[in-house]
Amino acid sequence: MVVSNSSGAIESAGATLTVYVPVVTGQWDFDLGDLRATVGADLEFLADTANFTTFPVVTINGQPAQVMGFGSNTITQGCYMRHEVKPNGGGQFVNQYTLLMDVMYPAPSSDQWRALFQTDPFNHEGNDADFLVGNASVLPDPNGVGAESQFNGSFSPDTWYRVAFAVDLTASAGQQLKKYVNGVNVGSQSLSGGVDGRYALGPTALLFTAGIGAGGFTRPGFVNSIQFVNGWMSPAAIAALGGPTADGLPAGNAAIRITNLVAAAASVTLNWMSPDGACFVERTTNLFSPNWQVVNSTITNRNLNVPISSNTAFYRVGQIKPDIRVGQLPDGEQAIPSKQILRAAGKQIQFSGRPVDLVLSPDGKFIYIKNINNLLVVDAATWALVQTISYPGSGASLHGIAMRHSGSHVYVTGAGNELYEWAVSVNGTVTFSRTIAMPGGSFPCGLAISADDSKAYVCLSIANKLAVVNLTSGAVTQQITVGIAPWDVVLSPDGNTAYVSDWGGRFPTGGDLTAPSAGTQVVIDSRGVAASGVVSFVNLLTGLQTAQTATGLHPCDLELSADGQTLYVANANSDTVSVINTVTRAVKETILVRPDPTFPYGSASTGLALSRDGSSLFVTSGGNNAVALVELPNAQHTNSIVQGFLPTDWYPGAVVVDSNHLYVANVKGLGSRDGQPVTTSWQIGAHLGTANKIPIPAAESLSKYTAQSFEAGRVPFIKKAQQPPLVGQPPLPVPLRRGEPSVFQHVVYILKENKTYDQMFGDLPQGNGDSNLCIYPRLVSPNHHALAEQYVLLDNFYCNGVLSADGHSWSTEGNSGDHLEKAFGGFNRSYTFGDDPLTYSSTGFIWNNVLEHGLTFRNYGEMDYASTSPAKTWLQIYQDYTNNTDTIRYVQNIGIAALRPYSSTNVPGWNMNIPDVVRARGFIKELNAAQSNGVWASFHFLYLPNDHTGGPPSPRAQVADNDLSLGQVVEAITKSSFASNTVIFVIEDDPQSGYDHVDGHRSICLVISPYTKRGKVISNFYNQAGVLHTMERILGLPPMNQQDAMAPIMFECFTNVPNFAPYTALPNNIALTENVVASLMSPKQRYYAKKVQKMDLSKPDRINDDVFNRYIWHTIKGDVRYPSRFVGGHGKGLKSLGLVLAKNAKDDDD
Repeated sequence: MVVSNSSGAIESAGATLTVYVPVVTGQWDFDLGDLRATVGADLEFLADTANFTTFPVVTINGQPAQVMGFGSNTITQGCYMRHEVKPNGGGQFVNQYTLLMDVMYPAPSSDQWRALFQTDPFNHEGNDADFLVGNASVLPDPNGVGAESQFNGSFSPDTWYRVAFAVDLTASAGQQLKKYVNGVNVGSQSLSGGVDGRYALGPTALLFTAGIGAGGFTRPGFVNSIQFVNGWMSPAAIAALGGPTADGLPAGNAAIRITNLVAAAASVTLNWMSPDGACFVERTTNLFSPNWQVVNSTITNRNLNVPISSNTAFYRVGQIKPDIRVGQLPDGEQAIPSKQILRAAGKQIQFSGRPVDLVLSPDGKFIYIKNINNLLVVDAATWALVQTISYPGSGASLHGIAMRHSGSHVYVTGAGNELYEWAVSVNGTVTFSRTIAMPGGSFPCGLAISADDSKAYVCLSIANKLAVVNLTSGAVTQQITVGIAPWDVVLSPDGNTAYVSDWGGRFPTGGDLTAPSAGTQVVIDSRGVAASGVVSFVNLLTGLQTAQTATGLHPCDLELSADGQTLYVANANSDTVSVINTVTRAVKETILVRPDPTFPYGSASTGLALSRDGSSLFVTSGGNNAVALVELPNAQHTNSIVQGFLPTDWYPGAVVVDSNHLYVANVKGLGSRDGQPVTTSWQIGAHLGTANKIPIPAAESLSKYTAQSFEAGRVPFIKKAQQPPLVGQPPLPVPLRRGEPSVFQHVVYILKENKTYDQMFGDLPQGNGDSNLCIYPRLVSPNHHALAEQYVLLDNFYCNGVLSADGHSWSTEGNSGDHLEKAFGGFNRSYTFGDDPLTYSSTGFIWNNVLEHGLTFRNYGEMDYASTSPAKTWLQIYQDYTNNTDTIRYVQNIGIAALRPYSSTNVPGWNMNIPDVVRARGFIKELNAAQSNGVWASFHFLYLPNDHTGGPPSPRAQVADNDLSLGQVVEAITKSSFASNTVIFVIEDDPQSGYDHVDGHRSICLVISPYTKRGKVISNFYNQAGVLHTMERILGLPPMNQQDAMAPIMFECFTNVPNFAPYTALPNNIALTENVVASLMSPKQRYYAKKVQKMDLSKPDRINDDVFNRYIWHTIKGDVRYPSRFVGGHGKGLKSLGLVLAKNAKDDDD
């Protein structure tokens, strides 16, 4: 049966009629002498392939054509192709596709194997499914095209052919591959593996790369045009394309082609054809080192008149494609604030919260998940959630869930010094039994149950002990000193030895640099980052630690081999697994678990599981949203090999395994997307956790999953960030490669507190805002609004983090470590603001990067718990400022010793009693001094925190104070002698205090410089890590880790044509002293102001969101009722995280 549609005649494949509409997703025509795409993504050379590739002009059917000439490629050479087709055919991969190409092989290649297409982008032996031109001995047709052992349609040398492979892996045997030469079907055949098998595709594939089974080489040839189609094209549709032509294959559906030029005396009109949608035109004066500049606003009429100058210029037309936004994408994938994409393998369940650990029942029927606020029971077979039961006390600690070997009880450690116990029924559901009290202030984490189910061994993180618990009496019978911050524990097969991962490492000895963490001095390096990790060996018969073995940083999850002789240790802050011989207590291997061994830190090895046969180790890589499959030493190799990665949801933190499946708990799940429809608003605390059930894959599936994981995880962008500079490049605002020159010599980085985009800019009609969510409009924040309108308005910018603990980590480190991701059940161990070395990433801070590369740095308030001497109220400090008396001294309290020498004493840090205008004045004072001596640092970090609010003035007064301060700082810089080569970036540390209609992570970012575009709305996807990456690129610095390396650089914000007009600050419209006097407040304002006064504002964001957000609402809206859609678990649930400010605080509804 044949069905006609706009794409041509499409026939059914198999017994059931299925209509496929071919859509060209990739096309490459080589007309410009390079690998750029006509449709879709550009091709990429593998290894040194470019050295053996040419782009000659040849004759095809008597007409000239520029083609690509490829060489005798080895298994590591060829071209990398992204075809941009999503999984189809009912599987996890692409099972229905068509590849067409115009090719020619010269006479010396005749009778040899000639590789065309390779389905495995990693070319693994045994998985390398190829489409080829066969040699002289293949059957039935020598020199024919095909796969496996069937080749049809002989090729003659020095002759151009149009070849097509139409693949439908859902079709019946013998019909899965149809082969065409010059539009004629020359044969059909089966392909091994079927749906999702060897011939299915991940997101990438290889061109002109020899398979390992083809002798290691292919033969030279030429290609004029390649087209990749989503779907199985029919014989009629392919026949209509005929044979090869000099013009190549007909233009794909997304092509834009200039059709003609109409010249006039002083101008030329460009006319082009393109699909529906807006277009843009760009201009450059040098094709060999192009710097394309947009020459028009958005165009929809398919033509543009441009003036002719005396200089040669080149123009190109492109189509405007909106960038993605955080949230669900049209194809069911999920975009998260890192711009990574989530499409997990296997099955998924969703639930409110952030899961941190899980355990498989002894009978294999149920999975028990330790969520931050509750215990979840999941049927392992159906992958259905069967029970959710809240904890009777505090929320979950970082790690720790276990079952009795009999399966009768399950245990979970709580952040408030609890060990919870539930009885398990025959249907897997649980009933709460009791809370076993742990020693006060101990923060229990990982635990193990003795073989006879009589004892529990519990890691006491803050106490640095291993507790022994009698499960009959519930008494703690012993506490054994181990290393610092024990995380996990496993027991030897004989039960006489406990192995404990000490997350904080060994205790310091003489000569060590140290800093405090939860009351214990820990070993640090010169940057202030924790520098030790160990495993403790504990003799349970004597109750003593007998030895320690050094591991990587942040040793966390443990796995012990069945024979008890090999201990595997996940090192979350090193991306490694330490393999310890338990007999010799020596590390016999360190396994690096990264997508590429050349990458910096950032994969975060957070969890482990051994396969049932002991041959493989599964490692959760939180930063890559994947589980790595590591093949352990065997008869073929003496070292462990990372074979590939399985895609998961956001930040997998724990994994267990049975014979056929992995079960993965994803700490961040799908982000802050719980329980609210997109049509209203989102809040950052609405955590939506997930767990994945993933089949253990065969080798060919693992390759495709790995490719999916790499593409979704932005691995190609990390590789791109490693490109070396080109010599002789002109200075640009943001160089194309690290080490190339920038027009900027000074970068000013301003960090503020806690606002979403809609809170601040929802009233700007030119951006994607919701005015109903805007509570700090132009009246309150005139300078923010003016800066966004005069420079660039970024309406697709996101904070990577959630609250100040991880927000300051993302803003300063470009990463958030395992503690901060897993601590949302209760930040009892640490709520860091530069005062806990165990919470820092191993790659350090942005200022370390600056200083280590010979640049200069100045800090103004970041990581500083400021105070005054003598102690003063807000009003007294403000009066001292307005009167210019300068009688108050600001006292620094910076936990990171290495930061102190670079920190200004003129600009105090966190303290809601200090107005931001004081900080601005201190910064400007130093700027003026620098103008006098002509020396100003390369990198400046200014902290303006008062838009956090919560101090004595009303929230809008504090935001007005923050706004005025920002305006004053920008005015001072743009009118200074450094203005011409200075760029300013302004962001929030997190978006915790408000709502946004796009996503709770969406926030504000301002970019101010002479080279910043003027009056533009930029809707490109950017984030906090991208700001760091952009600043690093400007300063010639490498990315610190994988997260900032993958982050999008903000090229679109800049132009090469400077505008040196300075900015003039606008005055405040709101009195900065508003509501300092309580009698001026409304009843609702007074009610919530009293609640806020009870809050712990000693650190950023240690607040109850629900109460605090009501306080902000009523100070702006008066007694207008708080919207019911803002009420819910996203606010109230934060009490259980240790973020409440008074024991009896309540979350009242209005």
